[in-house]
Amino acid sequence: MKKKLMTKELSLLSTILKVDEKLLIQVRSVLDVKKVRRILIEREFQDAVKEGKFQKKQIISALMIKYDISKSGIEHIIYATVSNKEKFCTRCGTGISKYKWTRSKGVCDNCIAKEINQPKNEKA
Repeated sequence: MKKKLMTKELSLLSTILKVDEKLLIQVRSVLDVKKVRRILIEREFQDAVKEGKFQKKQIISALMIKYDISKSGIEHIIYATVSNKEKFCTRCGTGISKYKWTRSKGVCDNCIAKEINQPKNEKA
């Protein structure tokens, strides 16, 4: 995914949010790129579906190319699914899946590896 918002994207965002484009260009550096792109992808998908010219899978493919995001990434956005990373490691705070969180009692693989590699006399 591209790191910076392009002027064209800000223009689309200004029409969606009904905000002055010049204002968005001025505050470009504080906008969350992921959230802005999420809004743009949702809107473009909905508009294309309403138009009815293309199939949904064709629209998804076009969005994949345009925004340089995987198919599953686009589907997560347009179908409003939640990724499986909702839990956080109790030691370092890294996001982990619910499955791993439950299986390893809330500790991520990296913290477990650190514990294994730690010499026995240093364990508390």
